[in-house]
Amino acid sequence: MAAIIDPEFTKQMQDWVQALPGQRDVKAGAELLLRITRNEFLYRSACARPEKYDAIIEAELSKHLRIRLDGLTRQQVASMERTVTAAASESLAAGEPPAAATEEQPEATAAARRILSRGLRPDHDQLPNTVKVLVEENGRLFFKMKSVFEALKRMEDATPCDRYELLKQLKELDDRYRANWRVYDNAQPGAEHIIPGTKPAQTLDQQITAACKYLTYGRKRLPELDGRPDDALAIRTEMQKRIDFLTEVGHRFSRGVLVSLKSLGFRTP
Repeated sequence: MAAIIDPEFTKQMQDWVQALPGQRDVKAGAELLLRITRNEFLYRSACARPEKYDAIIEAELSKHLRIRLDGLTRQQVASMERTVTAAASESLAAGEPPAAATEEQPEATAAARRILSRGLRPDHDQLPNTVKVLVEENGRLFFKMKSVFEALKRMEDATPCDRYELLKQLKELDDRYRANWRVYDNAQPGAEHIIPGTKPAQTLDQQITAACKYLTYGRKRLPELDGRPDDALAIRTEMQKRIDFLTEVGHRFSRGVLVSLKSLGFRTP
């Protein structure tokens, strides 16, 4: 029988993590962590020297909080790891170029060769630009996937919970990579493709404004979805996409917004 996530316990973890350093009870945080990890040595050490272990307890609780806010148990994270790494490994193996990049052939060139090794459509030039750019994007996504995949391999001695953030990144990258190829393979010449959630004529400033508005909406909406993990996960996924977009275009988040997003378990710059 699968473990059940206790909403009240998750709320206690969230309240502790969101409290300002110096204004929270380190022993209470250590007790919360003890209930999860059963690490009595860490608990006793934190109780004996709370000033030294405050940041450690915060980091450990934040890690487990992110998993719980995504509606997952530690057992489910371990299962997720097997599924995600297998899928990404398949994508990476299918996209490998005939030869590795060299100093004379930088990543940009290697990406182009990788796309060609997969095989462009005979009518590629007749496809709309919104479809052709997906091929270019997949060249970049491939390198990001490979980097995250290799980082996970270097963490093979860590627990699945410690690898969770990288697993989430790998899944998001692989899902986008596969979705792009599906759109490309099924596109019709001359048929414009509009990326979900965007408008063809939207300027960069308009996209940034729209992304910021969605984050404001999501930060208000998530607390209302406590106990409804499926609904919360859908909003959290869309929020992370917008955070990543804003980070990529160099948007400067206010300190208050960053603190809020981090406390909710999001990956931020």
